[in-house]
Amino acid sequence: MGAWREERLIGREALAALRGRLDLTVVEVLSDPPEGWDGERGVLDQGVLARHCGGARRGWLHVLCGPPGMLKAATDALAALGVARRHIMAESFRYD
Repeated sequence: MGAWREERLIGREALAALRGRLDLTVVEVLSDPPEGWDGERGVLDQGVLARHCGGARRGWLHVLCGPPGMLKAATDALAALGVARRHIMAESFRYD
């Protein structure tokens, strides 16, 4: 999950609840993180995805939600890491 700032991360509470019930990994990436942020920094790029989605995790379902440009970049990066398109689910939205 990527955003500029922490307050722009959408659905964190719902995802936290799902983590308690499912084998779910959520990676948060901020391009403008606050002091003390211990998550990923920068943008959701192939480097971030390689650290969290490569290797044995290629067979996992990778769920993406975001603006069209981010979805295309993330989908292409996952494919470059060997993740089959059938293991990528994407939903597009735009910020108002």
